[in-house]
Amino acid sequence: MSRPGFQGLALASLIALALGGCVKRSTHEAALAELNRIHSEQQTMLEGELARREADVRAREQRIAELEETLGGRNAEVARLEQELAGAQVELARVQSLLSRQGEQYAELQERILQLSQVEREIRERNRIYEDVLYQFRSLIDAGRLSVEIVRGRMVIQLPQDILFASGSATLSAEGRQTLREVGDVLAGIGDRSFQIEGHTDNVPIATERFPSNWELSSARAMSV
Repeated sequence: MSRPGFQGLALASLIALALGGCVKRSTHEAALAELNRIHSEQQTMLEGELARREADVRAREQRIAELEETLGGRNAEVARLEQELAGAQVELARVQSLLSRQGEQYAELQERILQLSQVEREIRERNRIYEDVLYQFRSLIDAGRLSVEIVRGRMVIQLPQDILFASGSATLSAEGRQTLREVGDVLAGIGDRSFQIEGHTDNVPIATERFPSNWELSSARAMSV
């Protein structure tokens, strides 16, 4: 963009004419008109840039609203993303002054927008996996053999105790083994993920030689799974 240089040249020419002696009124007015035109063009360019960036933020807000409707409030990341986008709007209001001062702050704003875009992509991918798992588990869910929910951004698969174990036992039942095979087949197709297994017991106290308390029983059940 060569306009700033041209403006400096016009201003220098105007000063040179002023120093050279008497300047015609028409020449003076023409120089002022040129300066006003240059200033108006620059103002229009800045306003256009600001409008484009405001439109970009509005488009991102619309996309977030669509994600919120799809997620139904299940995912805490969406709420954090809204807060970050609100912060980006506040930063965007300062773009015009930032452009007239330093390019470094402007670059930081661009980096922030890229980070928000990355978070949005990660959320969409996470929920794509969630929806795919729900689809594959639909028959087990309808049969009451397991349930799936999102807890603090993690997908939790719960299998009822009476399907896996008899009361007070850490030995998997035949139905439990079959259910775990079906669950394992689905989870094996999910790459780049870690899985955590937790064992639970009912509220019936236990105190045997093998299981002095429910804690040992729940640990043994996790190991069996």
